[in-house]
Amino acid sequence: MVFQTPDANWRDADYKGLIQLSRANQQVIRAHCPISPQVSKWALDDARTGAELSNLLNVFLTRMSQDLEANKDVVKWMDVVNETVVPNQTKSYKVGDWFGPLPGIDSWENPFTIIGSESVTSLKVPLYIEQSFSIAKAHAPSIKLLYNHHGQMDAISWDKVKATVLYLRGKGLRVDAIGWQAHIPLGFEKDDVKMQRLKDLIDWCFNNKLEFHITEFDIKMGPFTDYNMFKVNEVDIANTYAGVLNVMLAKKGKGATGINYWSINDRNDGTAGLYDVNSNPNLVVSKIKEALLLALKN
Repeated sequence: MVFQTPDANWRDADYKGLIQLSRANQQVIRAHCPISPQVSKWALDDARTGAELSNLLNVFLTRMSQDLEANKDVVKWMDVVNETVVPNQTKSYKVGDWFGPLPGIDSWENPFTIIGSESVTSLKVPLYIEQSFSIAKAHAPSIKLLYNHHGQMDAISWDKVKATVLYLRGKGLRVDAIGWQAHIPLGFEKDDVKMQRLKDLIDWCFNNKLEFHITEFDIKMGPFTDYNMFKVNEVDIANTYAGVLNVMLAKKGKGATGINYWSINDRNDGTAGLYDVNSNPNLVVSKIKEALLLALKN
């Protein structure tokens, strides 16, 4: 299979349209545009070299950072890197490993570690992470820069993310916030250990002058095709959403900064959204409103 080298053509109408829409409606944006495993098959090809990937990263992120900076009246944050550390054991990686490449072009993988890693510290931070924050700092000076991570609040991978943020700052780079992709299971709010880790992480961010964002928030219930299961579990779903939201509201002004809900509608992969398949509000919508109104009063 032959892959064409990326050229200067950019399919940027979609995100520029969203910026225009947000400006017209007096909204603000956190741009999810990170260097991450979400890449083209060209980048995933095993024949790619570190030099090619480094050049691709530079061209893409420079252009993106400049576009966001030009729209700083609307764009307030940008995710710079995403899913850098493994939070769950896989066939190829253990928890806490830097997420890297896999054979072929059909797997979820991160090819950018091929660029290399620093050798001074025991962290061995992949060079693409430092390169990404260096580019964003240079070309998006007005935009707050996020280091985005995922997983279920395990201690190992989050400790590595925190150490990496401090490493980057020690190199003179700017990291303004940590983001959490909160794709959580039903009943997460009842897990005292994970909820305490969430609170401790927000406190750590606050103590280190970082914002904390939930960048993707939804509830994963497992695959099924019976949409009635969402209705059967509606109260529990609302309670899980509300439990995490209440932690964020309690720490508003003390690290907790923003929440982005990920799944708008219920999905047949078992993801519980804010609205049902016909876009009618689920119970969770009223729970969110109640929590927000109460927070405003207090």
